[in-house]
Amino acid sequence: MARYGIMVQDVQDVIATALGGQTVTTTVEGRQRFSVNMRYPRDLRDSPRAIANDVLVPMPAGGAVPLGEVAKIEPARGPTSIRTENGQLATYIYVDIRDRDLGGYVADARRAVQASIQFPAGYYVVWSGQCEYLERATARLKIVVPVTLLIIFSCCILNFRSITDTLIVMLSLHSLWWAGSG
Repeated sequence: MARYGIMVQDVQDVIATALGGQTVTTTVEGRQRFSVNMRYPRDLRDSPRAIANDVLVPMPAGGAVPLGEVAKIEPARGPTSIRTENGQLATYIYVDIRDRDLGGYVADARRAVQASIQFPAGYYVVWSGQCEYLERATARLKIVVPVTLLIIFSCCILNFRSITDTLIVMLSLHSLWWAGSG
């Protein structure tokens, strides 16, 4: 590194960005924030040889050298990390879904896990993330929608003083909902 005038921190920054991913910005969707990470394409970080030859470290005077010129690249087993949640050991599995609805995927995955995996005593599965938010929203809507319809029905009864007119309005609401959900 000294021969090229490269500092250790420069090499660490390249490794962190190229292999681990570097947060470049944050996107906001509603009340949620998501980090946008940048890292080298998979084919440039799949093997020690690709990492040594294709990951480039910039030099202060200009130009760049392959990471393998300034560091020894070889696979090594590091310490196992322990994650806990609510005082219990936890393992996380991340799934990115493409070209499929989240609810359907989670329902199928739950059935597959329940049918094919027998957990030892003390082990269990918790479905979290966006599917958890979807379940909360569904549960809340099961309460909010009927209450809203009851309020609309009550207001119509008070306004029209006629069950027939109120039922006509309610059927119109049903028709609008049915047309919008189809």
